[in-house]
Order: sequence, then C-alpha cells, then structure tokens
Amino acid sequence: MKRKTILNQLKNSLLFLLCLAMSVNLQAQDVGTIKGKIKDSDGQFLPGVTVLEKGTTNGTITDLDGTYTISASPNAILVFTFVGMTTQEVPVDNRSVLDITLESDMIALDEIVVVGYGEQKKENLTGSVSTISADEMTTRPVTNLSAGLSGMAAGVSVVQNSGATAGGDGATIRIRGVGTMNNSNPLVVVDGVPSEGTSIMNDIDPNDIANISILKDAASASIYGSRGANGVILITTKRGESGKPRLTYNGYYGVQKIPRMIDYVSDFADYMELANYIRPNEQIFSAAEIQEWRDNPNDPLNHPNVNWYEEVYGGTAPIMNHSLGYSGGNERTQYRFSLSYLDQDGIISGNSLQRYGVRTNLSTEVAKGLKIGGNVFFRWTNEKPNNVNTSIQWVPNVPTVRHPDGRWGGPQSASTSGTDNPYAELANRVHEENNRKVMGDVFAEWEVISGLKATAKVSLNFGNNVSNQFFKRYDLWDFNRDIVVDQVELGTGRRGIVEHKQDYLVNTNFLLDYSKSFDNHNFNLLGGYEGLQFRSDQLKVERRQFPNNEVTGLNAGLELNAGNGTIAEWSMESYFGRINYDYNGKYLLEANLRADGSSRFKEGNRWGYFPSFSAGWNLSEEAFMSGIRFLDHLKVRASWGQLGNNRVGNYPYQPTYGLNQNYSFNGVVSSGIAQTALTNEEIVWEETTTTDFGIDAAFFEGKLSLTADYFIRDTEGILTELPIPYFLGNKDEPVVNLASMRNKGYEFVVGYRDAIGELKYNVSANLTIIDNEVTDYFADIKTGGTQIGYAYDSYFGYEVEGIFKTQEQLANAATHRANTTLGDLHIKDQITEDTDGDGVPDAANGVIGSEDQVVIGNKIPKYTYGGNIGLNYKGFDFSMLIQGISKRDRNTWDWSITPMNWVNKGVIPQRWVDEEWSAQNPDGTLPRMSPDTRDLNIATSDFWVKDVSYLRVKNMQLGYDFTHSLLTDKNISKLRVYVSADNLFTFTNEEWGFDPETTNVRNFNVRTIIFGVNVGF
Repeated sequence: MKRKTILNQLKNSLLFLLCLAMSVNLQAQDVGTIKGKIKDSDGQFLPGVTVLEKGTTNGTITDLDGTYTISASPNAILVFTFVGMTTQEVPVDNRSVLDITLESDMIALDEIVVVGYGEQKKENLTGSVSTISADEMTTRPVTNLSAGLSGMAAGVSVVQNSGATAGGDGATIRIRGVGTMNNSNPLVVVDGVPSEGTSIMNDIDPNDIANISILKDAASASIYGSRGANGVILITTKRGESGKPRLTYNGYYGVQKIPRMIDYVSDFADYMELANYIRPNEQIFSAAEIQEWRDNPNDPLNHPNVNWYEEVYGGTAPIMNHSLGYSGGNERTQYRFSLSYLDQDGIISGNSLQRYGVRTNLSTEVAKGLKIGGNVFFRWTNEKPNNVNTSIQWVPNVPTVRHPDGRWGGPQSASTSGTDNPYAELANRVHEENNRKVMGDVFAEWEVISGLKATAKVSLNFGNNVSNQFFKRYDLWDFNRDIVVDQVELGTGRRGIVEHKQDYLVNTNFLLDYSKSFDNHNFNLLGGYEGLQFRSDQLKVERRQFPNNEVTGLNAGLELNAGNGTIAEWSMESYFGRINYDYNGKYLLEANLRADGSSRFKEGNRWGYFPSFSAGWNLSEEAFMSGIRFLDHLKVRASWGQLGNNRVGNYPYQPTYGLNQNYSFNGVVSSGIAQTALTNEEIVWEETTTTDFGIDAAFFEGKLSLTADYFIRDTEGILTELPIPYFLGNKDEPVVNLASMRNKGYEFVVGYRDAIGELKYNVSANLTIIDNEVTDYFADIKTGGTQIGYAYDSYFGYEVEGIFKTQEQLANAATHRANTTLGDLHIKDQITEDTDGDGVPDAANGVIGSEDQVVIGNKIPKYTYGGNIGLNYKGFDFSMLIQGISKRDRNTWDWSITPMNWVNKGVIPQRWVDEEWSAQNPDGTLPRMSPDTRDLNIATSDFWVKDVSYLRVKNMQLGYDFTHSLLTDKNISKLRVYVSADNLFTFTNEEWGFDPETTNVRNFNVRTIIFGVNVGF
C-alpha cells in the first residue's frame, strides 16, 4: 500500500511540473542569425565549443574548423563554454558576426575558495584545502551528505557504517587520520554557523549546496582555534542571483537492497543434526523429531524451515526524494527559497524516515555600502527506527506466518526455547522519534571606507528531539503442542519510555576585514571576536504495568521505573586575526592567531593560543619559467601551525558527587552523598602541531592538474583517563594530559580533462597514505590495544599458528585450555619469561594465558583512495565514482557467525559447516564447532583479525540532457533524466559476507538503484 502511495506522489509531482511548464509564457522576440569562429589564445580553431543563448535552451556546437551559426534575438547574450577554457558571455548588440578567442582557465585558478571567515583565490592559497563543487554533490543522490563525501577528497576518510535502516547511512568522517583519543570529528560550519558534531551534515539537502571546502592543515584551520584540531568542513549553501527568477526541481525514486549477506543453515532437520554434532554430550534433538521435520517439508506453520536473516534483511525498500528551489533578485536584493522532502523505508520491516526541509537565504543592500540579510533553515524528521535485538539467537523452526487466529509462533520444538519471533518483535515494538532542527542567522555588512568592511552576525543552532517507545505484551506459541512457550514483557507488564532532548548553540561574531593594494603589493587583514554559548537539556521517563497494548499514554503505566534528567552547559570566547600578503601574485604569506577561552577548564588554564604561518611561491609567474610552454601553473607551499582540542566532556577538573551512596553507621546502611569521580584541576588544552609541504601544478592548458602534500601532525598532552588502583574505590578515573600521538603521510590528487570532438571527458584520482603512531602513553604499558609504537586502539590478542591437525602437534604445544583437541586453534606461546635475570624476556612459559596477547592489527587504514570518471557526448553523460581502502584490519569474529551460540539455539553459518576442519575434511580452514574450547577458538586473534581492504564502485550514473536536442519549449531551461546506482560492486577478500566498509560486522550498506530527473525553468 505504501509503495502505491509513493508512486502516486511521484506521478502527481511530475504532472505538477508538466502543468507548470505549460503555463509559463514568454513573449517572442525578433530573431536573427549570428555566425562566427572560435579559437584559443594560440590562434588554433576550437571544435566542440558550446554556444548557448543565455536564459534559454537555444544552442549549438562549433564544427571542426571552429565555426558556428545560431539564431538569436539581437539583444541576446551568447555564452561560450569549452573544457579547459574560461567561459565567456558576450552580448549580441545587433551584430551578425561574433568571432571569439577563449582563454585557458588554468584549472580555474581564479576560482574563489571559501576559507575560515572569508574567501581567497585558489592561486593564492598557502594552506591545504580541498574543494567540492555543487555539481559534484548533486550528480550523486545521497540521503546523508556525510556519506556523499566518500572518495571525493584526499585526506578525508569516510566510513559509512550502515544503510539498512532508513536514514542510517550517515558516515564517520576523519580528516588526516585519528588525531586524539577523544572526539576526532571535524568541525562543521554551515554558512558561517558552527555546529556541534557532524550530524548537521545529514540535515542538509545536497541540492542546496553551492560548495564545500575542507580545511586540512593548521594554516587553514587555525583561524578556528581549539575547534579545528581535527579539520574543518565549510559548507556554503546556494544564494540568489540578479536576473529573472529561476525555478528548479530535482527528484528521484529508487529501491534499496543489501547486496551480500551471510548464508545460514535454514533446513531445520539439518540444523538439528548439526546441533547434536556440535553438542554430542547433550544430544538436544531426538532422531524421531528430526525425522518428523523431514516428513513435513511443506508445513510453514508447524514445521517451518526459515532463514531469518534472509527474511529480515533480504527484501527491498523504496526511497524517494523531491527538492524544489526558487531564486532570483536584482542588483540590490537577492533571494533563494527551497523545499525538500525525503521518504525512505529501511530494509527492516516497519523502519522508515520522512524528512522535510525549508531553507531561505536573503540579502539586500538597504543603503550604499550597507547590506543586511539572513539565512534560515528548518528541518523536521519523523523516524521509526525499528530494529531487531535477537538476531544471534535465531532458529529456523520459528514460523514467519501467523496462525489463522492471529497468534504468533515461537520455536515449534520442545527442544528449543527462549527464541523470539523477529516479525512479532517488530510488530509489537513502537518506536518513533520526532526531531526538529532550526539553524538561522542575521547579519549586517558595512563598507566603512574603501577596502574596510565590518560584519556582525548572530546565529542560532537549535535542536529538539522527542522519542517515544512502547513495548507491547505478546505470547509466542508452539502450535504442535498448543502451548505458550514465551510470554514477552510479562514481567514488566508492558513498558513505555519517553525521552526529550533539547539543545541550542548561540554564536555571536564581529569581523573587520581590510584590503589594500599598491604597486604590486597586496594586503588583507582580518580581525574578529566570537562568543559561543551551548546548553543541552535531557529528560527521560520509563513506566511499566500498562493495562493493555492499546493504551500507550505514559500516565497509564502504574509503575514508575525510571525518571532522570540532565543539564549541560559550556561557553567559549575567542579573539582571532589573520594577515595575508602577496607580491604580484608570486610570493604569498599568511599568518593566523587565535585565542580561545573555554569554561571546560579551571580559571588560569582556560585560555589557549594557537598560531600558524604559511608561505607560497608561484614559480610559474617567474620570468625564468616562461619558456616551459607545457607548464601553466606551479606553486610550492609550506605551513606550520598549532591547534587545540577541548572536547573531553564538561568540567572534568571539577569533583562530582552522587546521591543515594550507601554508608554504614553502627551496622546500619544509610543513604547519603559521596564523591564519585577523582579529578585533576591542572588539565590544559591538548595541543596539535601540524607541518605541511605541498605543490600545486597544471599542465597543457589546464588539462592536467596535480596536487601533492606531505604532512606531520603531532598531538601532545592528549586528555585521557588515568587508571586508578582498586583500593580507591569504584570512582570515575581522573582526566590527565598524558598521551601523545603522531599522524604523518602523503596526499596526491591528479586530474585530466579534455575533449575529442564532441566527446568531453575527465578523470581524477586521489590517494592518501597515513601512518598513525602512539608516541607516549602511560609509561609504555604493554597491555591493551593502545601502546607506544603502534597505531591508536590497535587490535590486541593472540597469534595463531594454525589448527591442531595431529596428536603430535598437541603434545608438543604449550598447555591450552582443558579439552583442547584436534580441530582447535593452535595459539602461539610468546616469549614472556626472563630466565637469566637481565630484565629481558627470553623464553616462553609453556602455558597459554593473557600474557601471550600482543598487538595484531590496525583499525586505521594506511591507504585511502578514490577516483572519478566523467564522459559527456551529445547530451549523454556518464560518471563513475570509485572508493576504497587498503591495509585496514577488522575483527571478523562475531556471535552472528558462531554456531549454536546458546545451549539450544543460535545461528549456524553454512560456511562453518562446509569449512570446519575434521578428519573427514582435512583441508578445512575453520576450527571445530564444539563449544568446549570456544573461549580460545573465538578469542580475539589474528585468525579472526583480517585485512578487509576493498575497492567499491560507490556510484555509477548514466543521464541524458534534452536541453540542446529534443527540447523545444523555451520555458524549460533544463531537462535531464538519469539512472544511478550506489554501492554497485565491491571487490574484497572478506570471506563471510560482511560489508568490509563498516566497523561492525552486523551492519550492512545497501545497494540503491534510482531513477531521477533534473528540471529547470
């Protein structure tokens, strides 16, 4: 029913657009013929140049000798575009002949790049900044913007952890590695408004984005001080422009499916035989019961054979998105208004998301030199995040169908119990979240004198979330015995949980910006003040013992089980400045300084000072480089800077006290107040120092471009919790500045674009190489995954020397667990004993224990890469985005692949059945399935910690633009249709069926196939 509703909505939207196009009438003008030839600066005639009458779809393309002919009105403006050349707009002015010379755009060196609190020309940048244009974002439909950055920029790692739930494809973003043991998220700034966390990116409609700048080194990010230590993502949304109003529509409809999953034993007779094999001393199932199932293969109610993973995760789900934009303005006032709507179902039944967005951007010049304006964004999300919690316990003998009288089925065997029915679980759990987000700002911009501009801005980032959950009572039946085998939520008598969260961030900033040029000297000075105030309120109430499943209001619960609330506040005050200087575009200098004061530290330690310096040399502007004709641009740059980080929670230097702490007075336990955390008043800012050396180059009239960087990023005084001895009691550990970390690596970006006749093409690739190392940590301890000399949070476990296949191997091995036998993992006995007293271990102790664990894997990828291919031919366009990582490890063991993970229930993976080592299967690669020695067979070890490198075709798209061919309606300026596929192919050596991109083996990303349309009026 829902899919029919969605299709009707899509049909109605398209009918609306068609009617709108037919209703727009433009008055015809006199038309004349204009001819001409187009050449480049060297006098070579250019074939394939697009010639378009501005504001219409009337256009043509130059032939092999650069000649064109077009019919246009005498007052028209012709737009000339060609790959690698600067676009020109030329008025006709009643002329009949227009010969044009196009200049090389030098890889868009005059492009304006958004940086902290301002803009700079790309050719004048001395820091490391990656940019992503609006076209790059909108050509790949994504529900969450964070996931859309995958593979788009060097130095940016994007991990999409799940897509199976609606709205769940938000990604974790890391810029140049993991730089702290605390919050490593980058700062996100939208239209100058900073946000806490990266979740704001998932609220923005990609169709509203004008460009994205990613500030990666200290020179570019230090203007944001303590909040920019992990990099900064600057998002600028689209603005209105002078000219006639423009109406745009972008919409798509598609389906989602998980492309690969684990295969489980679903034939219950086979399952029972395997269960008896796995637990031979228990013999859970009788021969008669096994035969009964074999005799009734077509009885889905009483003798089901179900692959519940396939049932729950194997379906498809629709997704639909609509985006409408309206913009325009004149010389004084510009505006843009947009609406967006996303409707997405999750793969899991009952899981869904509806998201509505409204954005308004307005600016107007109220007097000469005085501009005021504002930006307002409102987003409302209704989400039903249904999920299942019992997947590792699923058994094939639970029916998918209900009894004709409506009862839910449980395990249809007396030998299995305690297993839920996933469909019953989903149907009887109500979970709905309503989230509202408001972001807005008002600003005034005053040109005080020529070159001096003052700006004042006040912004608000407000969020409100209401979560409602209700857990219904229901029974599960064994229909063969006609008895209830499980009474779900019987003890709680149904539960209701309501949670309210509300937060706001108020930002006030004042800027003075002064630019001055004389002779060949160019200066820009920026000074500013910023104040931040944050508050978060949370309230959660749980009640139980509701009278029935229909009355779900919280007051109907007779028993108050929990009620709590929290308030958190913090504030910051900052002063900052920047100086830019260049001499004749050749020699570039920049210096930044920011002072941040944070309430999270005690008075005396609150202020941190963060400087940076950078320099660049445009070698291609030197006279001695003029003879190298194939070289268009060459710039070398270097930067050094320091940043801070205070994201360690609120006020860790202050002691905290807890209520309801028990005391004993004269043998009587009494309730009181006690300190619950040890504190350290002397904590200070973490300090991150980054050094960067880079080169930017362009060749062959801008067709080939290259950017390369080498960076070292040292973080010292990392704030972390200090372990305390047990005799100090059960208290939270104090926060101290004790650890240090280094990230160093390389970034490479190369691109090439050209045209062969009417075929235009572009290719680009980026590669990041990062080595992460802990350089100081708790006096060089040797336990756990964080140790000096290794990557942060590495895998810590056993090394495996194989599977025991002979009695001789067992006899010669160190002592393992009791009952270790053939088919179990052979753990390496590490050198841990000091037999000669010199303080250096020189022998193994002959017993496998925790002391035999070592660092066995790295969670942080060494190589991250991406690539783009684009083709355009006579209205057809094709693009492909690839993305991947290499040298990243993940623990592939999970309860979801462990056979019979409970005594009489749990999944049995088919791979383990096929590849278990046994005397009958001597080439088996997996240990035996018996639970006797499971603790070592499934313990964290390099048998399970594997390299999960992968290459993924992240997106492939084919489109056709009718604008220059079949479209004759002059009211429509653009009409493009396309088909797009996300996560189309994945190449990996991962063997179980997990998604190699995710960090949790139970999470999957979906393959999405969509059909879309882009229309402009």
